[in-house]
Amino acid sequence: MQIKEAATSLKLSARILRHYEQVGLLKPSRDANGYRRYSPGDLRKAGRIRDMIATGFSTRGGGWLWRHA
Repeated sequence: MQIKEAATSLKLSARILRHYEQVGLLKPSRDANGYRRYSPGDLRKAGRIRDMIATGFSTRGGGWLWRHA
């Protein structure tokens, strides 16, 4: 699933998904043309990250917590 579809299904913006990747929280695979591909596992993890942020967690200094989200 590409970023636009992933963002829509998670009710997030594509910018937020790029931010998660930039800070090391997500690592979607890339197509030969460089487009991000989100697997079902990536979507589950992004959903958990979204929910944790909604309850007050910060993406700064997440360490162990974010690696195991």
